[in-house]
Amino acid sequence: MREHIYEADALQIQTCIYSGSDVLLSADKELLNVVLRLGIKTVNAEDENKIKELLKHDHTSAGETCDNSLRY
Repeated sequence: MREHIYEADALQIQTCIYSGSDVLLSADKELLNVVLRLGIKTVNAEDENKIKELLKHDHTSAGETCDNSLRY
């Protein structure tokens, strides 16, 4: 994939991948679109209901691997 992204965004993406995170949380819609195209689950930080849903899911499934194909 070839497209312009800022260095700070690239760092966030690489940190998410390297750390094995299940989701990237950001209010930057352009960054979220890039991350989705990379196959990483995203949550918009401005969407309070999705954040609550994510936290509830993580709390109820502690120790389970999150399905990365799920899109929020």
